Amino acid sequence: MDNQGHSMIEELASRVGQEFSDSPSPLGRWLHGRFAAIEHGAVAMTFEVREEFTNPMGFLHGGIIAAIADDMIGTTIMASDLARKFMSLNLDVQYLGAAKLGDTITASTKLVEAGKRIIVFDWFIHAADGGLLARGTSQIFRLG
Repeated sequence: MDNQGHSMIEELASRVGQEFSDSPSPLGRWLHGRFAAIEHGAVAMTFEVREEFTNPMGFLHGGIIAAIADDMIGTTIMASDLARKFMSLNLDVQYLGAAKLGDTITASTKLVEAGKRIIVFDWFIHAADGGLLARGTSQIFRLG
Protein backbone atom coordinates (compact mmCIF):
# COMPACT_ATOMS: atom_id res chain seq x y z
CA MET A 1 0.00 0.00 0.00
CA ASP A 2 1.18 3.50 -0.69
CA ASN A 3 0.78 6.30 1.82
CA GLN A 4 -2.68 7.11 0.40
CA GLY A 5 -4.04 3.59 1.02
CA HIS A 6 -3.89 2.42 -2.61
CA SER A 7 -2.50 -0.98 -3.49
CA MET A 8 0.13 -1.31 -6.21
CA ILE A 9 -2.34 -3.14 -8.45
CA GLU A 10 -4.91 -0.34 -8.10
CA GLU A 11 -2.28 2.28 -8.90
CA LEU A 12 -1.06 0.40 -11.98
CA ALA A 13 -4.60 -0.43 -13.14
CA SER A 14 -5.32 3.29 -13.23
CA ARG A 15 -2.54 3.57 -15.83
CA VAL A 16 -4.02 1.33 -18.54
CA GLY A 17 -3.03 2.82 -21.90
CA GLN A 18 0.05 4.49 -20.44
CA GLU A 19 3.70 3.53 -20.76
CA PHE A 20 5.32 1.96 -17.67
CA SER A 21 8.04 4.62 -17.81
CA ASP A 22 8.80 4.40 -14.09
CA SER A 23 9.23 0.62 -13.94
CA PRO A 24 11.73 -0.37 -11.25
CA SER A 25 13.35 -2.53 -13.95
CA PRO A 26 15.84 -0.74 -16.22
CA LEU A 27 15.09 -3.37 -18.86
CA GLY A 28 11.37 -2.72 -18.47
CA ARG A 29 11.89 1.02 -19.00
CA TRP A 30 13.91 0.28 -22.17
CA LEU A 31 11.17 -1.98 -23.54
CA HIS A 32 8.61 0.89 -23.39
CA GLY A 33 5.61 -1.34 -22.62
CA ARG A 34 2.12 0.16 -22.27
CA PHE A 35 -0.39 -1.30 -19.84
CA ALA A 36 -3.35 -2.92 -21.63
CA ALA A 37 -4.95 -4.70 -18.65
CA ILE A 38 -4.05 -5.55 -15.08
CA GLU A 39 -5.59 -7.61 -12.30
CA HIS A 40 -4.29 -9.82 -9.50
CA GLY A 41 -2.01 -12.43 -11.07
CA ALA A 42 -2.38 -11.16 -14.64
CA VAL A 43 -0.92 -8.28 -16.63
CA ALA A 44 -1.14 -7.43 -20.33
CA MET A 45 1.08 -4.88 -22.05
CA THR A 46 1.63 -3.77 -25.62
CA PHE A 47 5.02 -3.19 -27.21
CA GLU A 48 6.04 -1.71 -30.54
CA VAL A 49 8.69 -3.72 -32.39
CA ARG A 50 11.53 -1.20 -32.67
CA GLU A 51 14.65 -1.63 -34.80
CA GLU A 52 16.74 -2.62 -31.78
CA PHE A 53 14.25 -5.47 -31.13
CA THR A 54 14.90 -7.14 -34.50
CA ASN A 55 17.20 -9.85 -35.73
CA PRO A 56 19.22 -9.59 -38.99
CA MET A 57 16.14 -10.75 -40.97
CA GLY A 58 14.04 -7.88 -39.60
CA PHE A 59 11.85 -10.02 -37.34
CA LEU A 60 11.34 -9.71 -33.59
CA HIS A 61 14.42 -11.29 -31.96
CA GLY A 62 13.80 -14.38 -29.83
CA GLY A 63 15.88 -12.91 -27.01
CA ILE A 64 13.59 -9.87 -26.88
CA ILE A 65 10.57 -12.17 -26.67
CA ALA A 66 12.15 -13.92 -23.67
CA ALA A 67 13.10 -10.57 -22.10
CA ILE A 68 9.55 -9.24 -22.48
CA ALA A 69 8.09 -12.42 -20.94
CA ASP A 70 10.52 -12.39 -18.01
CA ASP A 71 10.04 -8.68 -17.30
CA MET A 72 6.25 -9.02 -17.54
CA ILE A 73 6.30 -11.81 -14.97
CA GLY A 74 8.30 -9.59 -12.63
CA THR A 75 5.77 -6.79 -13.12
CA THR A 76 2.92 -9.20 -12.34
CA ILE A 77 4.64 -10.40 -9.15
CA MET A 78 5.27 -6.82 -8.04
CA ALA A 79 1.76 -5.60 -8.88
CA SER A 80 0.09 -8.59 -7.21
CA ASP A 81 2.33 -8.43 -4.11
CA LEU A 82 3.28 -12.10 -4.51
CA ALA A 83 6.87 -11.60 -3.33
CA ARG A 84 9.20 -8.76 -2.43
CA LYS A 85 12.34 -10.51 -3.67
CA PHE A 86 12.41 -13.28 -6.24
CA MET A 87 14.41 -14.87 -9.04
CA SER A 88 13.58 -16.86 -12.14
CA LEU A 89 14.18 -20.59 -11.88
CA ASN A 90 13.36 -21.17 -15.53
CA LEU A 91 11.71 -19.62 -18.54
CA ASP A 92 10.28 -21.96 -21.15
CA VAL A 93 9.82 -20.35 -24.57
CA GLN A 94 7.92 -21.75 -27.56
CA TYR A 95 8.33 -19.62 -30.68
CA LEU A 96 5.27 -19.94 -32.91
CA GLY A 97 5.24 -16.94 -35.25
CA ALA A 98 7.03 -13.79 -36.31
CA ALA A 99 6.52 -10.04 -35.89
CA LYS A 100 8.31 -7.40 -37.91
CA LEU A 101 9.58 -3.88 -37.40
CA GLY A 102 6.72 -1.50 -36.58
CA ASP A 103 4.28 -4.22 -35.47
CA THR A 104 2.50 -3.90 -32.14
CA ILE A 105 2.51 -7.03 -30.01
CA THR A 106 0.62 -7.81 -26.82
CA ALA A 107 2.26 -9.77 -24.01
CA SER A 108 0.25 -11.24 -21.16
CA THR A 109 0.93 -13.22 -18.02
CA LYS A 110 -1.32 -15.50 -16.00
CA LEU A 111 -0.63 -16.77 -12.49
CA VAL A 112 -1.00 -20.56 -12.42
CA GLU A 113 0.04 -21.30 -8.84
CA ALA A 114 1.50 -19.36 -5.94
CA GLY A 115 3.07 -21.87 -3.60
CA LYS A 116 5.01 -21.08 -0.45
CA ARG A 117 8.37 -20.98 -2.29
CA ILE A 118 7.56 -21.39 -6.01
CA ILE A 119 5.30 -19.22 -8.18
CA VAL A 120 4.26 -20.57 -11.60
CA PHE A 121 3.16 -18.46 -14.57
CA ASP A 122 1.96 -19.02 -18.11
CA TRP A 123 2.74 -16.23 -20.57
CA PHE A 124 1.71 -15.39 -24.12
CA ILE A 125 2.71 -12.94 -26.86
CA HIS A 126 0.18 -12.17 -29.59
CA ALA A 127 0.43 -10.28 -32.88
CA ALA A 128 -1.87 -7.34 -33.60
CA ASP A 129 -4.15 -9.70 -35.56
CA GLY A 130 -4.45 -11.99 -32.52
CA GLY A 131 -2.13 -14.71 -33.81
CA LEU A 132 0.00 -16.39 -31.17
CA LEU A 133 3.69 -15.50 -31.64
CA ALA A 134 5.13 -17.17 -28.55
CA ARG A 135 4.09 -18.78 -25.32
CA GLY A 136 5.68 -20.41 -22.36
CA THR A 137 5.85 -21.02 -18.64
CA SER A 138 8.09 -19.80 -15.89
CA GLN A 139 8.80 -20.84 -12.34
CA ILE A 140 9.86 -18.15 -9.89
CA PHE A 141 11.58 -18.72 -6.54
CA ARG A 142 10.51 -16.49 -3.66
CA LEU A 143 13.55 -15.07 -1.86
CA GLY A 144 11.59 -13.01 0.63
